[in-house]
Amino acid sequence: FVSVKEDLLTLISEGKLLAPEPEPEVEIPEKMPAEPPRKEDEKKNYTWTQTMDDVEVSIELPSGIVKTDLIVDIGLDTLEVRTKGGQELFQSKLFSKVEPKESTWHMSSDRKRVEVILMKYQEAHNWAHLVDTPHYDPSGNLLGQISDLNEEELRNM
Repeated sequence: FVSVKEDLLTLISEGKLLAPEPEPEVEIPEKMPAEPPRKEDEKKNYTWTQTMDDVEVSIELPSGIVKTDLIVDIGLDTLEVRTKGGQELFQSKLFSKVEPKESTWHMSSDRKRVEVILMKYQEAHNWAHLVDTPHYDPSGNLLGQISDLNEEELRNM
């Protein structure tokens, strides 16, 4: 240690020991830019509720749409809502089967939503979610799959 100290003192006295260059200053912005939204965080364009007998789905409509512009296809385990112009508003496989001939739909009085009443194929069967995937994307992309919950798991929710 003494020899190292003496060598350092000699280098300093002869002007041969140079201090390292200071790091350049980096400007840190006051507000960091926000991350772009993730697909799973995007707002769903529908809401839903259920009773023992039916599932009611309320789907947002673009402004200017009238009832005659809409095509609503209710399948055994699918629901599709689109405009005659081809704009897809909702399309997905449903959590469980429905009775297509017993199911109905109408446009809300404010013309901002289409209300679909799906009659359950299996009455008193509680649906864990509306669509077959928890992350619904109006473009029809499946962003994730989850397994069906049994009735005991549903009661504990």
